[in-house]
Amino acid sequence: MEIWIIILFGYSVFYYLLLLIMTLGWIMQSKPQSKIGQMLPKISVLIPVRNEAKSIRSLLEDLNNQRYPHKLFEVIIIDDHSIDTTLEVIDSVDLTFELKVLSNVKEGKKAAIELGNGQANGKLIVQTDGDCRVGENWLSSIASHYGAGSDVLFLTGPIGLESSSSLLLGVFQQYEMCALMGITGGSIRLGFPTMANGANMAYRKKTFELVNGYEGNSSVASGDDEFLMHKIRDKHTSKQIAFNNDQDAIVKTQTVNGFWDFVEQRTRWAGKWKKHGISASSIFPMYLFSFYLMLILTSIVALFNPALWPAVTLVVAIKVIAEILFMVPILNFFNKTKLIWLVLPIQIIYPFYVMFFGMLSFRKSYKWKERKLS
Repeated sequence: MEIWIIILFGYSVFYYLLLLIMTLGWIMQSKPQSKIGQMLPKISVLIPVRNEAKSIRSLLEDLNNQRYPHKLFEVIIIDDHSIDTTLEVIDSVDLTFELKVLSNVKEGKKAAIELGNGQANGKLIVQTDGDCRVGENWLSSIASHYGAGSDVLFLTGPIGLESSSSLLLGVFQQYEMCALMGITGGSIRLGFPTMANGANMAYRKKTFELVNGYEGNSSVASGDDEFLMHKIRDKHTSKQIAFNNDQDAIVKTQTVNGFWDFVEQRTRWAGKWKKHGISASSIFPMYLFSFYLMLILTSIVALFNPALWPAVTLVVAIKVIAEILFMVPILNFFNKTKLIWLVLPIQIIYPFYVMFFGMLSFRKSYKWKERKLS
């Protein structure tokens, strides 16, 4: 049992150190730059859509309200074979900026993005999704990272989830997204980017062309964000990848309401790690899986050997403190500090959650947007 406890503490100490490093990375992020510059880049906003009739109007109205000069950005919507009234809704909105609507000849989000890039006139490409909402300073905040003298090639920004329901599933998703944003921002600041989010990212058009877009991973349905970020990092340097630590840059979207839709979404997210090869993006989820497996097994063994309970209690107590220290500044950034209470029930839920989706990640296919993907 001594060896078992030593292994458990070894896993735990690494977890605490990892959280401490991520916390420092988040706190050390530089303050947003001035949103006023002399040389403003021409921006092409790419929005790949599929069946977004319920939400696309709100996004287009948000883009109408941008404070960034409307003559300096265009919006390109790429319809990925929608079977609802998405296109009709788009036609019904009065716009104050240039809009192009393209039809995806191929199938899938990556093909849609590549098509949009080919038709883009802007030197800076900005991406979001059709079910998102953006603030009036969103484009200005992004453009501030690409001013004269900037060597940023890839920028990803914060995602905030909103929910009309107070049920546990809704608040859990909000809390988890904040944690993922903390890891995203912290790891990028420390020079080993692990994650990005396609609902809020930007890159230079010439950079996309230099890495040949999604060539090499176009057959993988998900990962239009992370795979591109890693290709740019491999071609250039991690220092040219940045996180937009600006509340004006927060892109908001709704939580998934149905349980099975939630399962399909998380299965899609979890499945990406297997495609990354040996990198921080694959090592981290593998470590997390093994850590929680060790914690579950130790708790089960402790039911029959009470001598283990002090060790389990100590590990979980320090884990709670470390997670509170990690989550407080992130939740404060998203104005969601009231969710900090979730740190306690998550100690019970999350180990089984990680096990469940870790195993589901090996599924060969899943359903998303009324389409079977693999």
